[in-house]
Amino acid sequence: MNEIKAIDELAARHAGQVFFDEAINRRFEISADGSEIAVRDCREPRARMSAAGWKLDFAEALKAGRLLSASPSHAAAFAEKCTSAPSVARVRVRAESDPKQGARSNVIPAPAAAISARLADMKQLLRATCAGVRKDMAAQPNAAS
Repeated sequence: MNEIKAIDELAARHAGQVFFDEAINRRFEISADGSEIAVRDCREPRARMSAAGWKLDFAEALKAGRLLSASPSHAAAFAEKCTSAPSVARVRVRAESDPKQGARSNVIPAPAAAISARLADMKQLLRATCAGVRKDMAAQPNAAS
């Protein structure tokens, strides 16, 4: 019981703070009230929210020194990785003229034709696998003889 209370207090002490992993690939933002954490991987277009079960992992990572407190250099390195990382959807962040609104994320989807072609290839491979046919053998009908 004391351990749970200590973990809750640790999360509450870091409410509203931002951290990065050691490789600056992921950004962790604790909510203002310490009840949630938003985790953004630089290869993904948006953050994932977690409201339950995150505090223990956060506490362990923080105590082990695997999380770095946010700094301007960390934020710049993360932003650079986000713009250069390949992903299904590219994200462009532009600063608004109104500082109260801050930065907004505009998701630019990948070309639909590329996604459709990749899905068709995956479906074909899945069908062949379920039918017990090796794809490399299906292209050569006399290869089994």
